[in-house]
Amino acid sequence: ELIENLVEMSHFFIKEKSEISSLSLREINRFGKMYNFFYNTYLENRKMKIEKVQKIKDSLILSLYFCYYLKLPTSSLRIEYLTKVKNIAEDMKEDIDFIGVSKRESDFIANQILNGKIEYSKNKALTENLFCEFVCLINKEPLIICGKPGSSKSLSVQLLIDSMSGENSSNKFFSSYKRIFPTFYQCSLISTSENIQEVFEKAKIRLENNNYSINSLVLMDELGIADESKNNPLKVLHSELDQNNNSNDEKTKISFIGISNWSLDASKMNRAINIVIEEPDIDFILQTAKDIASSIDSSIAVKSEKLINAISKTYIYYINDFQPKQGIEDFHGLRDFYYLIKYIFNCLSEIYLEKNENFNIDNHLNIIY
Repeated sequence: ELIENLVEMSHFFIKEKSEISSLSLREINRFGKMYNFFYNTYLENRKMKIEKVQKIKDSLILSLYFCYYLKLPTSSLRIEYLTKVKNIAEDMKEDIDFIGVSKRESDFIANQILNGKIEYSKNKALTENLFCEFVCLINKEPLIICGKPGSSKSLSVQLLIDSMSGENSSNKFFSSYKRIFPTFYQCSLISTSENIQEVFEKAKIRLENNNYSINSLVLMDELGIADESKNNPLKVLHSELDQNNNSNDEKTKISFIGISNWSLDASKMNRAINIVIEEPDIDFILQTAKDIASSIDSSIAVKSEKLINAISKTYIYYINDFQPKQGIEDFHGLRDFYYLIKYIFNCLSEIYLEKNENFNIDNHLNIIY
């Protein structure tokens, strides 16, 4: 009964907060598929000691997380959704740790992939992307990721592809999964439906040529640009994704990940699991800045907390207030912020090497905290 109530609430909540056509019965089918995967496969492979009741709850949470929660584009909508989940659970005398469980699992997958690589910031966007991509690839469930430049969309896919090399995977966790072979396509305004059809055909041929022993992935970047093309090249996505989803032969299925800087129309979005990456808040910016600074020089990063706080708060003000008032919204973005942090701390690192024990950050900054 808890599962029924939460799925019903989730379905109508998304419909109420977005286009009525943005959801269909596909979400119900996906929920069932995801629930079976988490309960019967994923949590079993994790080898955690949990009671059956908790396993059911964890599977429920992760399935709702994938099929509904990640569709929500803003933190306020996500908070509102979580409040409704909590209220339903409390009314039924159940305890649901939605954020705790989803964060535990996204962090677990991210840790397997990053494996101590300090050059990457393990922020919320990256961990969410990695977890969702991993689960969708394993289940050959199509995925569309929407978010502004700099939100780790392409990076996360590349990191996952590098990690999942079948038996040759450097991390034992991935060695039992098939190797990923991507067929990449960069969308543009001159893309045609024939171009995209060819990409899918290449992926299918690659799968056949490897005796179905690989995970053949169609990876399409800049879907949003193609969606605005007068050639309407994405019309073939409907048939390709539907044909793949409706196939009863799992070994002949290919995987699909589409990346876009903005959401597509509902008819395309509801044919895949969606991640709509939230606008970065101050916590996200601070964590990312600290991680970047630490990857360059951890000793300087520790001494630079005031500087990092000042730059991060200035960036949030610039993006949310200054740019829109100047009519130049999205002129600068996350990548500019990342490069700024890298530049500042590379400069400070060079000065530190010269000054050594006499180094004092405040003497080398022309900034008012």
